[in-house]
Amino acid sequence: MPFVRVLANRIGNIRLLLCFFLIFSATTCLGLTFVPVVETKMTHDNLDFSMKCSLSSNFTYFYLLTNNSCSIRNPNSLDHLVLEIKNCSTNCSSQVQSRNTIDYCFVNTEEKSCGKLTANTTLTFEISNLVESIKFNKLPRNVLIYIIKGNITHGGAQYRNLICGSTNKLFLFESCHISCDVRSAGNAATCVGTQLASEKRYSRTFWMYLTIRLSVSLGIGILNGLFDATSIAVIKELDADIGYQRMWQAVAVCSFAPISGGLVDLLSAGKDTKDYSPCFYLYATLYIAGAFVSLFVDFSTKICSKKACKNLKILLAKSEIYVILFHVLILGISWGFLENFLFWFLESELGSPAFLLGVILTIGVGTSIPMTTFSTWITKNIGYVNVIIVAFVAYAIRYIGYSYAYNPYICLVYGTLENFTLTLSAVGIMLYCYHLVPSKTINTMKMLWISTHFIMGKDTSLDEIR
Repeated sequence: MPFVRVLANRIGNIRLLLCFFLIFSATTCLGLTFVPVVETKMTHDNLDFSMKCSLSSNFTYFYLLTNNSCSIRNPNSLDHLVLEIKNCSTNCSSQVQSRNTIDYCFVNTEEKSCGKLTANTTLTFEISNLVESIKFNKLPRNVLIYIIKGNITHGGAQYRNLICGSTNKLFLFESCHISCDVRSAGNAATCVGTQLASEKRYSRTFWMYLTIRLSVSLGIGILNGLFDATSIAVIKELDADIGYQRMWQAVAVCSFAPISGGLVDLLSAGKDTKDYSPCFYLYATLYIAGAFVSLFVDFSTKICSKKACKNLKILLAKSEIYVILFHVLILGISWGFLENFLFWFLESELGSPAFLLGVILTIGVGTSIPMTTFSTWITKNIGYVNVIIVAFVAYAIRYIGYSYAYNPYICLVYGTLENFTLTLSAVGIMLYCYHLVPSKTINTMKMLWISTHFIMGKDTSLDEIR
């Protein structure tokens, strides 16, 4: 931030510098729309069963080992499976275990198709539906038991059931059952698939996105420094109210956040995926409009940057500065993590429409407008440090509240706590800085804590998510 102010004074024409970076940010933002989508293919893991059938019963049970299988969409019912049976053996209560030729029969109301299965052969057939059995309740959590419910297709014919037996008649006098290993290839109807991307195409998309994304962040960071420095200089010269200017900033966020969300919903209707391109086009349009307006604004006021490096050295010599910057960094990480995670959680887990995402942002910023009126009074009455503590408590409440949220509209309530996590804490930290440092270094201190909170803290939280 101090570098931006020095750069502005060196060039001398702040208007053109501001206009350039506004257009630069708009252009790089539009560049994100040209990042190619990574083409993926869906794969499904296999399902591993253990089939058991009694010689004295017509029921065949399939024990699904969930630890060795794909992630099941609906555990109550498995549809459209091709089963492969092998490695069959006969087990009896007398603890006699021998591998024998197994008789099996596909049965229907009118016909029966039987065959033999040896230790070295396999049996493959298709089944339309397996349903979970409710007869067994004392089972490990990783085991589910299913019985045949739908049709069985084998050899071009359809059957209703599969029964098994043994050619050794002695097993009929024992309490015996047959066990087999069963495997089925996963499919989209039964399993939650895994997307596999081409490594070459993934690498191209990643590096292209990273380059453009860093350019966007660079432009935004420089613009924030220019806007902050020029606005403070102009406000001081005109003896204007900085709170009044911040209020209009909040009004702008409240206005355009739901508009962009609504446009996403509107243009995504009837599509399989969300179309976020309206956000980028709206962003670029507003920045280009800002560049045009900046050409007609008087920025002749000189931005004070003398002795910026010397002031920074004075600040870093004080131990209290490191303490406050550490807390500011943690607040920034908390804010950035919440900002990056919340919308992702609302959309992917709670099924929130994009319009509601904009409304949640509007609620958080909109309710902060009256807070700016009383933030100074609150800070002076409860103390600077207590304001920071309140911010941490508010973050904890928001995190716990979001983790238990089952409806996206409940998150509107927790969004109002942004009054304490962002608005009140920013005012409290700023007043604390006035209290800690000499007046000649206050501008440098302001740039320092803003950089720590809004850039270092937020970017660190994004790295943690990745």
